[in-house]
Parts: sequence; structure tokens; C-alpha cells
Amino acid sequence: MEPLSGFTRDLKCIDPRYYAKWNDRTCRWEIHCRHTRGPHSLIMIVCKKDEDLNDIGYHPLDARVIHALKLGKYHSDNPEALIREVDEANEDLEKEADEEAEMAQGDLNRDLKRHYGKSAPDATYKNVVMVDLGRR
Repeated sequence: MEPLSGFTRDLKCIDPRYYAKWNDRTCRWEIHCRHTRGPHSLIMIVCKKDEDLNDIGYHPLDARVIHALKLGKYHSDNPEALIREVDEANEDLEKEADEEAEMAQGDLNRDLKRHYGKSAPDATYKNVVMVDLGRR
């Protein structure tokens, strides 16, 4: 099976060493890089993926594959950009985790005040650890 000539042309624009190959065993397109020996010539297996990045089916060679390859090539040629993007993503995740922790702390304080009523001190309960001891 051969890829369409337009796809091959676009692929060569990214890197002249790239080529597409059909794998009869897996029934998937693969993108390889010439002049790279052994299993390291494989750049990408083209397939549909679920949210856990598991292969869930055939995917044709199209503009989305070209876009993903361009993005990967950009990151391999510009590692600083990749590091910056990873750092930004990590900052977003940390901010989200902090917001969730603050919400959980507020829920804990509200529950403790509800449980103890007026006898609960007005201070927040930042040092309280919730432990599920189960039922006996």
C-alpha cells in the first residue's frame, strides 16, 4: 500500500528523510526516518487514540498527521520551546491543585463548624488531617 503523493510531498517538506510505510501486521501507517538504523527509524505509528493514549483504530494519512509531525519536529529542533510549554502546563496543574486543596480545606472547616457548632473556634483548621478509620 502506498501513501497518496500529496501526503508524501508534505511529509518531505517537514524532513526529506521521512517516509510513510504500511505495516501489514498491525494494519497501521508508520512514519520512519531514512538513514536511521534499527528500530529507532520509527517516528510515529498513525492511529486513533483514546484519552489514555491507547490505540483504538485505524487513522488515515491526512493533514492532522502532518500537523503532529510538524509539531514534533519543531519540538525536537527547539527543545527550549518544549521545556517552556511543559513548564507552563505544570504551572497550570499546580494552580489547579492548589485551588482544589483550598476548596477541600473550606469544606473541612465548614463541616467541623457544623459538627462542633458554636463551640468550634473561629480559626481555620489547617492542621487537621482527615483520616477514614472505617466502621467497627
